Amino acid sequence: MTQKIKVALLLFAALCIISILLYLKNTSSTLPKELRDFAVEDTAGISKIFLADKNNKTITLVRKDGFWTVNELFSARKDLVDVMLKTICRLNVKAPVSKSTHNTIVKSLATSSVKVEIYQKDKLIKTFFVGGATPDNLGTYMLLEGSSTPFIMDIPGFFGYLTSRFTTDLNDWRDHSVFRYNFSDIANVEVNIPSAPTQSFRVSNLSNNRFSLESLAEGKQILHFDTIALKEFLASFKRLNFESFISDVSQKRKDSILKSTPLVIIAVTDKSGTRNFAKFYYKPNFTKKLSQDGDPFPYDPDRMYAFINQDKDLVNAQYFVFDPVMKELKYFLPQK
Repeated sequence: MTQKIKVALLLFAALCIISILLYLKNTSSTLPKELRDFAVEDTAGISKIFLADKNNKTITLVRKDGFWTVNELFSARKDLVDVMLKTICRLNVKAPVSKSTHNTIVKSLATSSVKVEIYQKDKLIKTFFVGGATPDNLGTYMLLEGSSTPFIMDIPGFFGYLTSRFTTDLNDWRDHSVFRYNFSDIANVEVNIPSAPTQSFRVSNLSNNRFSLESLAEGKQILHFDTIALKEFLASFKRLNFESFISDVSQKRKDSILKSTPLVIIAVTDKSGTRNFAKFYYKPNFTKKLSQDGDPFPYDPDRMYAFINQDKDLVNAQYFVFDPVMKELKYFLPQK
């Protein structure tokens, strides 16, 4: 094959590729903008997002005073809301679905999609339906309300599908905070240790860099204590999150755990008098994790059970997260 023929073939191949790209671009761009305009650039103005699936599960996210709530019951996870807003802002039409798959995709969206409504100042500005992933998992089928043309959507620079970002599982959206307090907002903290009652204590923040430490067992003030350790203890309540909700446990099992003896009970009262508490329990070593000696730990060495929200929710809590506040009274006493 001569050099001229090779060059000609390369030029022909390049022209073919360019023609295909232009065709795809024109196919998308010739559609009216209102039928492919999914993104909302001004996410700062979004006041509400409503999600509904085909099983009648709904999520209502509302912004108020800079914070988001979910279903008017709980604080919403800031990280997940931020991902949602960025997704809505950056939604990009990758391509319309092919003619050969059009009817199949439309039927799929009709039976298993999530409806998304976006509001600004309580006015509905956008409605679209989110379906499943493309076969290569690099796109997501979506359809604007009022349109009969579904599109393959993506986010530039992101390699994956977007369906899970529009989850209708309430627990996915709920904030994972157990304790979240600024140092100055804490009035007192009680740590009750049923297995070692003499090590139970109360720390009070008296303001102006003054504190008190009390033995709950003896009901009296401790006069000499490590102020730095106590301040670090109170500062640790800035952000303490649980790992995950436990939803695959029967109510009978939950009641059984709740009736057992807690590992520790921690209660925080803020300056307004509001008290928030969490009860922590040993979790069975289901995965049979072994110690360095090769023996199985009696309990899960990494996670505990915890009851929060007035004992309504059972969650997984990690030791390394809560160790800074799971202290005994002797931790604050001067070393002899």
